[in-house]
Amino acid sequence: MKILIAAGSSGGHIFPAIATAFRLKELDSYNEILFVGSKKGLDKEIFRNEGYSYYAISENSQIFKDLFSSFLLLRRFKPDIAVGFGGYVSFPILLMAKILSVPTLTHEQNLFPGLANRVLSKVVDKIAVSFNETNNFFAKKSVIKETGNPIRSSLVKLDKQKALKRLGLSNEKCTILVMGGSQGAHFINEIALDTLRDINKTRGSQFQVIHLSGMKDFEFVRTEYKSMNIENRVFSFFDMMSQPYSASDFVISRAGATSIAELTFFGKPAILIPYPSVKVHQIENARFLEENGAAILVEQMQLSKGRLKEIILDLMDNGDKLRTMSENSSNLSRPDAAHKLALEILNVVKS
Repeated sequence: MKILIAAGSSGGHIFPAIATAFRLKELDSYNEILFVGSKKGLDKEIFRNEGYSYYAISENSQIFKDLFSSFLLLRRFKPDIAVGFGGYVSFPILLMAKILSVPTLTHEQNLFPGLANRVLSKVVDKIAVSFNETNNFFAKKSVIKETGNPIRSSLVKLDKQKALKRLGLSNEKCTILVMGGSQGAHFINEIALDTLRDINKTRGSQFQVIHLSGMKDFEFVRTEYKSMNIENRVFSFFDMMSQPYSASDFVISRAGATSIAELTFFGKPAILIPYPSVKVHQIENARFLEENGAAILVEQMQLSKGRLKEIILDLMDNGDKLRTMSENSSNLSRPDAAHKLALEILNVVKS
């Protein structure tokens, strides 16, 4: 079977697509998969790191050019199904696939669907969603299937002490994981550093930090930690995320769909600071976790160093609260999401 998968522009679209492709190959090694991504450097880096080649199509607004490129690609590859993971990259591919009578499926990672998927939902053969609540935003209820959001197959739960040892960290301290998504987040980097510097004055011996800074802020973040004398491990990007997730006691993070799926898989309590743009729809993801007792949601416009310090110290001092949040987070996990979505893709072709 030949499967065309469109996913690009952010790790939130690409990582679930890669996880699904891996499962499709596990189900049948003869499945032939071609990825379509954007021309952003991030896409190239992720696909290269994961060992996949891909076709770059998106000019991110040149819709007629992209539709024509999609037409040529579909004619040449002749897929049995075209699968999209949201974002602009999916739009011309799935729309042209529908015109050419190629079966189509789109997957929505966020609780509130993005613009591309809201439009595509009117024409595709199947809509796969990560949250049951997402059904409310689509009109064609009969074609919706809840699968969850696939996570990378490389993610596995490790023994906490072994993970700490691999990272060269102590098992006697509270371990905080700070991350801003696949591209980093300057706001989170800055406020986390300011807050931890303040906490370090009185509680520096009680905690340590794993900080994923993103490429742009790597030197800035690393230099700041050197001046604070806080035990830390700073990475611009980390391939083996099982280690920092397993080693941490709680996480400070954005609320992208992939981050949410991974946090719940590892059962990690979280302080979620959604990206403020309404186009990204992270606040709905964060609110879902908060309502289910797995996270503390603080909107960026309302977050101060004092507020973040208060939350961090409360979690550091309250083991029972951390354990309850961890259990609640684990209960939201969908570890079988990649398998369910892969089966749904195959079912669409068969039907």
